[in-house]
Amino acid sequence: WYKIAIATDGIYKIDKSLLNALGINTQGLNPNHIHVFGNGEGSLPELNATPYTDDLAQNSVQVVGGADGIFDDGDYVLFYGFGPHKWYPNGSTEFEQRRNPYSDKSYYFLLISKDLATPQPILEVDWSTGLEQSQFTSYDYREVYENDLISLVGGGKRWYGELFDIELTRTFNFAIPSVDVTTPMKFRVSMASNALTGSGTAQKFSVAGTQLFQTTLPVAPYDYNRSVVNFSWNNPNSIIPLQIDVVRNSPSTLTYLDRILLNGRRNLSFLGGQFGFRNLTQTDSTQVVKYSISAFPSSGFLWDISDKYNPKKIKGSLVGSTFDFWCTKVYREFVACNGSSYLTPTPIGAVSNQNLHGL
Repeated sequence: WYKIAIATDGIYKIDKSLLNALGINTQGLNPNHIHVFGNGEGSLPELNATPYTDDLAQNSVQVVGGADGIFDDGDYVLFYGFGPHKWYPNGSTEFEQRRNPYSDKSYYFLLISKDLATPQPILEVDWSTGLEQSQFTSYDYREVYENDLISLVGGGKRWYGELFDIELTRTFNFAIPSVDVTTPMKFRVSMASNALTGSGTAQKFSVAGTQLFQTTLPVAPYDYNRSVVNFSWNNPNSIIPLQIDVVRNSPSTLTYLDRILLNGRRNLSFLGGQFGFRNLTQTDSTQVVKYSISAFPSSGFLWDISDKYNPKKIKGSLVGSTFDFWCTKVYREFVACNGSSYLTPTPIGAVSNQNLHGL
């Protein structure tokens, strides 16, 4: 077994360079003997009764090259890895992120074995049959800013970021290319303060000189208290300079940012080397919906990653630079890739086989 680490969600590439860094002898190695295991579930639940995946799950892979049974220099294996922090729907229009307080990495494992069956390949599916009842040209966009710098109580799971003390005004910049200007951008901001009274205090939030929300600082009879505020920005721009101003009634009042969560919509045009997208408004499994992605590269491809252990490659239609595909109208997670921009795992090294059930 060989351990690798990843920091974020995405399509990862296992090539000869990574295998060599792990100490794997690639001479004569058959790519079909490379097995990827990992659960990608973030931190374990605190309650024992909460369901979770027992043992390591094997992941489907896509082998590129290697038809001759030899792992040559240009051959590689692709898999989808989930980072340490997990997104989940919070209602019908927004997402929340459950942060892993114990690790900023997620771990997967490679097993080199000719005794196991050939790894499950990422199969192509064709959902183009049937007449679509609706069409999506935009998707639910989500982003979070959280900088874990300090624990206000000297321990525990919650860490905080930037301090508002000498600097009582800070600006946090977000860039969302091709943002859907017809849909409000929703903000959820959490901060902590040790203010003894709310009188004469304020936390103000503005974008491009327009104040969006204001309320008092959270009041703490001792130590710190945390508050969460929600507000929206109508007709958003692609560039979002969120300015936070803190007004305090005493120099001893300290305020810390916990995190900033954004929920909005972005037009469905290809972004970067790979990007994920989804629509929470999909609710009817009897209907067919059509997705249209503009600026799609000719070498690109699309995976459905709703089944996190078994992604599926989606067959679609590329006309010019617009890629159309169809699926049933249920909540799904997708990732589009340009066919060359893959993420690289961090090699950790060999680990001995473990039998936790035998303890």
